[in-house]
Amino acid sequence: MSEEEERKKKIAEIAEEVEKLKELQKTKGIEIQMDLDVFSKARPDTSLQDLSGIAEKSREYLQQIGKQAYSEEMKTEEAIDETLKMLSNVEANAKWKEPYLEVNLLLEWATYRAFCGMGAEVPPGYGPLLNTDGTEPIFTAPGDKPDLIAEFDSIVLVVEETISSGSRQYESEGEPVTRHVAQAVKDYREREDARPVMGVFIARELNNNVLDYFLVHFSRHKHWICDDFLFIIPMEVSDFRGILKASAEGHLQIPEAIAELYSELNQWRDEGICSECETCCILYEQWVSEIDELVDGLKTGQ
Repeated sequence: MSEEEERKKKIAEIAEEVEKLKELQKTKGIEIQMDLDVFSKARPDTSLQDLSGIAEKSREYLQQIGKQAYSEEMKTEEAIDETLKMLSNVEANAKWKEPYLEVNLLLEWATYRAFCGMGAEVPPGYGPLLNTDGTEPIFTAPGDKPDLIAEFDSIVLVVEETISSGSRQYESEGEPVTRHVAQAVKDYREREDARPVMGVFIARELNNNVLDYFLVHFSRHKHWICDDFLFIIPMEVSDFRGILKASAEGHLQIPEAIAELYSELNQWRDEGICSECETCCILYEQWVSEIDELVDGLKTGQ
């Protein structure tokens, strides 16, 4: 293919993406906060290198707007019902057929949809990697940061999901989860964002060693990254599905309920500090019992 033919192909690609952007703006009523004038530079006399840059920018814009539009759709009753079915599939270790999704990607996609359905804002760069239109996942989230960040007005949730179990779950999830939550605590603090930051860990089944590791960072050991204790709520996929269902049925207001849960945990930890050794003496059995009770409360909306 000659350079001229490549330029024509790039210009056609850019024109197609711009039309999709305009259609999304028209049909979804989304205001496009971006410089569309950059696309006017896609002319036959523009260098192939510049055209490639413009084409990449058009794909980024389309993905961003598509993701925003899709996030709004996740709040509908039909979309939430589908998300609940996706989570049921994950529990049964069953793949999703349309689009075809392996169970690990299905869990990330369902979790992303669920938090969007509950009204969270997901910052750019978090959640599974999406297609160009921002409407379907194509790969799981990168491993160097949280799987998802869900921002509410009153609290920020750092979400990690896994289908691993047993000792493998402890080896692959324990340290990264605490590190990602600690980094988020530090980042939001440095932005002077007053919202509390809390972790949510979702697995098909929870490993006792992982729960114990979270207890250590909750009650006994401040993480070196943020120099603070960490709040990480572990739950199984069935629990998370129950929470989404309670939210959809109007029994639970997620931001308020989670913020209240954060306060309760903070108070519970302070009450567990020994007056003699000034160390929190919460035992593992107490920790598991308290978490189970709090998660059950979210599922029932109480």
